[in-house]
Amino acid sequence: MPQLVSPPNTFSPTVDDIVLDWEPLSGAQTYNLQVSPNIDFTNNTLNVTGIEATTYSPAAALPNGSYYWRVRAEHAWGGFGGWSQVFGFTRE
Repeated sequence: MPQLVSPPNTFSPTVDDIVLDWEPLSGAQTYNLQVSPNIDFTNNTLNVTGIEATTYSPAAALPNGSYYWRVRAEHAWGGFGGWSQVFGFTRE
């Protein structure tokens, strides 16, 4: 599972420009990222697949509020690995 780096798992201080960053995972071809206002990832704000880098910034700014995020790897041989731990952040 990928290890999340930033923003750190804290709702304070808040962030303005969102840059989600995680450690590369051996064997990963691309990554799947989810961002949600809900800890159970219902009503995802973002669900992005095919990310080739280990950093992602949303093209459009997220509305102010608290969010949870997680990442999983898609392996070169096919299929997804397990989800990373969940981190939270607040955008203002």
